[in-house]
Amino acid sequence: MALNFTYAQLARGIISVKVTTANVDDKKPVPDMTDNLLGSLYGDKGYISSSFEKMIHYRRQSLIN
Repeated sequence: MALNFTYAQLARGIISVKVTTANVDDKKPVPDMTDNLLGSLYGDKGYISSSFEKMIHYRRQSLIN
């Protein structure tokens, strides 16, 4: 069984980790993990979708890829 590791990290360390099976989209756990964060999210171009961009814009976050 393959697993995906998605994590949120601040300068002082990792603050959240989600482990999902390989068939789960990597973007799915990100909204819950970053709900209370301000600033920039870092990810690859696969994270860019119109609904994802709207969500991070609404939260006043930005995506760096």
